[in-house]
Amino acid sequence: MGRGSSALGSFKAALHLRGIIDCPITAPPQIPLDAAETERVRRGLAAAGLL
Repeated sequence: MGRGSSALGSFKAALHLRGIIDCPITAPPQIPLDAAETERVRRGLAAAGLL
């Protein structure tokens, strides 16, 4: 996954996990995060006290 895909995907996943947006899907040609990557974002947010 390229840096653009991972950065945008992580940002959208974080917004989704926090309930700010309904859909974390990125538009092509971006590569969506898989379940393990989304879980890493969730753990990061929880560690920062944002969940």
